[in-house]
This record gives sequence, C-alpha cells and structure tokens, in this order.
Amino acid sequence: MCHAIDNRIKQKYRYILGQFCLGEVLGSPFEFQEELVPPQYEIWLEKIENSAEPEWREPLTDKASQKVVGKTGDDVYFTLALAHSLIEKEDFDPVYTDSKFQEAVKDNNMWGLGGSSYHWYQNRLHGFSIEQSAAPIGMAGGAPVMRYSPVPLRHPKNIAWIINTSIAQSKVTHQDDRCAFFAAAASLTLSYLLAGKEISLSAITAYLIERLMPCFPNLLYFLEDFTKNGTDWDKQYHWLSHLGIEDSTKHFKYLEERLKHNPHVHPFFGGYVPVTFLWPLCLVLKHEGKFLPAVHECILMKGDTDTTAAVLGSLCGAWKMPEERIMKWVGRIDKSKEILAVADTLASFQK
Repeated sequence: MCHAIDNRIKQKYRYILGQFCLGEVLGSPFEFQEELVPPQYEIWLEKIENSAEPEWREPLTDKASQKVVGKTGDDVYFTLALAHSLIEKEDFDPVYTDSKFQEAVKDNNMWGLGGSSYHWYQNRLHGFSIEQSAAPIGMAGGAPVMRYSPVPLRHPKNIAWIINTSIAQSKVTHQDDRCAFFAAAASLTLSYLLAGKEISLSAITAYLIERLMPCFPNLLYFLEDFTKNGTDWDKQYHWLSHLGIEDSTKHFKYLEERLKHNPHVHPFFGGYVPVTFLWPLCLVLKHEGKFLPAVHECILMKGDTDTTAAVLGSLCGAWKMPEERIMKWVGRIDKSKEILAVADTLASFQK
C-alpha cells in the first residue's frame, strides 16, 4: 500500500536513482578503454552541460566515437527492470524482471549491452532457462552490483530482506558467490547511508562485516583488507587496481574443491566485481559524497567505468544533496521520466 510521499524522502530517492543513471551515462564512453585523455572528458562534461539534445554525438576517442550523450544502457535497463518488479510484484520476481529487461533491450535495439548482459539476452532468446543463462562460478562481473540500488529503497530498514533479495537477484545472472556478496554489501551500504549513521570507512565496513558474516564468512577478507588500508587513498588505489581480473588467491583456495566437482564452473577464474563496489565506496568517502570530483576520478581509473560510476552516483545521492546542475543533467537522460517516476513510487512506500 502506498502512502503520501514525504518530500525529503522523495528528493533523496530522486538523487540516488538520478545520479546512478547519470553515472552510467558519464562513464559509458570510457568503459574498458585502454587510453583515456582527461581533457577530452572535461570537454565532454562541458558539452553535456550546454547541450539540450540528448541524442547529440561527440567524438571522444576512436573507440568512443559512436557513444550518444544522454543515452542509457544495460545498467539502467536491468536496474529499472528490477525496480518494476519490486513495485509491481512487491518483491523480486526473476521472471517478471527478465521480461522487463528483454522489453527494454528490444525497444532500444540492443543499445548499450555489456558483456554479461549481452550473453544473458542471447541465451534467453535462444530458449535457455533463467537458471541456464546465469554466468557460472568463476565469472564474477559487476552486473549484480550495478543494478542493486532499488533493493534497499524498497525496504530500507529490513536488513534480512535486503540481504536475501540482493543475493536472489544476483544469482539470476551470476552463480559466483562474490557477486552476491558485493551486491548485498552495496545494498546494505545504501541502507546505512539512508539511516543517517556515522559515515566513515571503519564504521561502514564494521557494519557490513557484522551483517554479512552469517551468509559469507569466507568472503569477509575483502572488507577486512579494505579496512586495513584505511584512508590512505594511494594505498587503496594500488590494492584495488590489482584486484580486478587478477582476483585474490584467498578466494581461489576457498573455491578449489568446488571448482573440481562443480559442472557449472568456467575454466577461467576471475572477475572485477570486488572493484565494482569497493572503488566507488572508496571515492565516495574520499570526496565526502561530492558527485562530480568522485565520478571524475572514478572514470580516470578506467575499467568498468559505466558501472562503477553508476554505483558511485547512487551512494553519493544517499549522502549529499547534489549541485542543482547535476539534476538538470539527469533531466536530459533519455529515460529520465521513467527513472524519476520509479524513484517517486519507491518513496511512496515509505511511511
């Protein structure tokens, strides 16, 4: 049952989902590019601010020349699909979520599909079941984290539900435990920020470790190592830059027996999902919730920039009120009306 919307909650939810989507749009042209020229990014930001046409094209580098300003991709498609399930089915419904995602992809002519989303979409088109379409153990991309944000917005105070729903929506596309772990960690962090609690690296990681210990006792070392590095941002950058595809040997040892006997295992063991959550969290803390400097540094790190910038945007939105121009940029995104309508509906569930 929906309730009269508290305007403060409504604005906060708009900040969260709006900056999530804006982060994807800003990071998309630089996703997995080997070279990035900072001045080109600065020029592009200026163009976005001054352009009223979301379909306007701006060549940035050879690889990014066909990117469209203001055009969302798979991160937003899956996030909105999950949000519609939480609203219309009042919970996570994998079949309904999948149908909404398929609809969005079809309507947008497969625009902006990343690796795991593309394979998921193709598998479903060729008749594979939802279970068969999930990436096997060993493949740990960032998709489960990139679409996390509607989960804590639906029931921000129900910690058990947030964890269970985060895990369930993760397992639909990725069987690897790391994906579920970091999806739950991202959801709990957003819930923590919404609650107005102490904001520090040590406080947030202690909160996460305590609540994730029952479900993921063997994966807590990610958060423990992150905590040890503290606010030495150069040390954090060096540590995070070596996680990525070259994942921690600690986790490989933990999975070694499962890798031998589980038929749903990919021969390549790796994944960048730890960075998908930890790098945005690092930058949000470093820049104290200020979106523009945080997203700028996020993109300069390269890698899965559309997803990391999206996650960063949502966390910033939960902490700080953005600059006025930021929400104007959100209004120029192709799906801005749907994004803000979803935010308002989720806010209406909160008393």
